[in-house]
Amino acid sequence: MAVGIWWDEGWDRHAERLGRVVLTAIFALFAALVVGVLRRSLRLALPPMRVVYWAFVALVALTTLVAVAAIWVPEVEDVGRQTKGVDRVERALAALYVWIIALFLVVPLVERALTELAERRQRIDRGAA
Repeated sequence: MAVGIWWDEGWDRHAERLGRVVLTAIFALFAALVVGVLRRSLRLALPPMRVVYWAFVALVALTTLVAVAAIWVPEVEDVGRQTKGVDRVERALAALYVWIIALFLVVPLVERALTELAERRQRIDRGAA
């Protein structure tokens, strides 16, 4: 990303390719950060949370692959005018990223609720025994 951002002469000759490289790096960085931060915030002690976490990772990976494919496969008819296919892909990606952000915020809350529920069940079981 740094080369793409700071190499002024490169933009004169390679603007489209550098732009694609920088965008690809940004999407990959976002995916790595979101997955890594969520993993560090979860304990994953409960099996259902492991499934939820890996489903989240799959969603982020799939979304990142679609975004990178959309970056590298141009469907522009002419400069400044996009096809309907590109518009649909952009809307789908926007929706997927909204889901990723929402899940990023909600999954730790779900883990906490499930952990408290499991602890409450253990206390009840110990009290009944």
